[in-house]
Amino acid sequence: MEGIWNILKQRVRRRVFNSIEELKEVLQDEWSKITIEEVRARISDMPRRCQDLVKTGGKAIKTAMW
Repeated sequence: MEGIWNILKQRVRRRVFNSIEELKEVLQDEWSKITIEEVRARISDMPRRCQDLVKTGGKAIKTAMW
């Protein structure tokens, strides 16, 4: 789920919203545009990501995908 929220965050990061309703509409629109391929890419990246977390002792890991 974290990966899906990250997709949404990347897509709406620089937008300015005039109301909560506008924010909701944009989030719903962007949610509907997320492809199964994007979801699968994040799922397939999880084993590597977990290994990196172990190596860093649980510190935050930033990548282009996440």
